[in-house]
Amino acid sequence: YYAQTFTRATQLGATASFTFNGTSITIYGTTSPNHGNFTVDIDGLEQMTSGSSGNNQYQVPIYSVDGLVATTHVVTLTNRQYAFLDIDYVSWASYVSSSQGGTVSQLYIDDSDTSFKYLPASAWSTSISDLSNFSNSTG
Repeated sequence: YYAQTFTRATQLGATASFTFNGTSITIYGTTSPNHGNFTVDIDGLEQMTSGSSGNNQYQVPIYSVDGLVATTHVVTLTNRQYAFLDIDYVSWASYVSSSQGGTVSQLYIDDSDTSFKYLPASAWSTSISDLSNFSNSTG
């Protein structure tokens, strides 16, 4: 896991929200057989996706979109099953206007940053009971 952290929920309806200013975003997490469906809402447009896969995969994109208008966006993930939903970190790109050099900045933020809003807070956890099963015993 990025910065040796992650945040996960199994509660149906648990949400994680994040506000960013940019033109693209990628959310990284875990996919595995015990992960389920979740929705991603950006600026009121909702899309169903799945975190389920045949084997455990860590630090993989669980959602990505580009071509967004260069403005502030709100992204919300909602757990749609009684299954795991893990968030590891988020990266996004912001375009700086040509009058300021016209560059693209790639920004990263860890799941433990206070910019994330996890609701209800009691549904989200940063600890695991089977830590020894993870690479270097990190969660």
